[in-house]
Amino acid sequence: MDQELARQTGPAAEESEPLLERMRRDITSSQFRRGEWLRLADLEQRYGATRNEVRKALAALAAMRTLEHVANYGYRVQVIDSRREQDSRTARFVLECAGAELLVERVTPSEIALLRGLAEAFQDRVENGTLSEIDDANHAFHREMIELCGNSVISELVNDLRDRVRPSVRTPWSTHKGILESASEHYHMVDAIAARDVGKLKEILRKHMFKWSRT
Repeated sequence: MDQELARQTGPAAEESEPLLERMRRDITSSQFRRGEWLRLADLEQRYGATRNEVRKALAALAAMRTLEHVANYGYRVQVIDSRREQDSRTARFVLECAGAELLVERVTPSEIALLRGLAEAFQDRVENGTLSEIDDANHAFHREMIELCGNSVISELVNDLRDRVRPSVRTPWSTHKGILESASEHYHMVDAIAARDVGKLKEILRKHMFKWSRT
């Protein structure tokens, strides 16, 4: 499975999904390599879009810093140096810890059940899905968890930072063992939330987010 994880294309996006979201989804789920130049003709064919539509989406993605625009050359997938990547993860961890404190104070039994269901969905994708589907399930779990903290600014910043450093060539996603560990940690997070143990939750978050630096 490790070879399959190197670069795998998931199912086609729904035609009704906006072009910008389809492109951003593909970029953040590693359908394009970091530093890869994006050609208009290729994108038009891939997404069945007009050149004008593709240009607008590229400009928007550059404004979001998902892509980098280089004058006289075009657009390429953003390249983040290792120091900035580490700084981004550290900033995200600080925000996630703040969100964790709010979350354990306000989370309801039904919301805990929702998170557990998302953890189970991720486990199912690990066992039966493509890399793209696994990544989507992972993102769904983390997005829901941070949004349940009740602070929209924290959740927006965390999700933006997650997209900036995703995917990384130094992440445990490069091995099946790493993905299985992530699935187990999702369950441990839900257990800590259910126990209202913010200290334990922060401990698991640290391990979950920084294991990439030890691979």
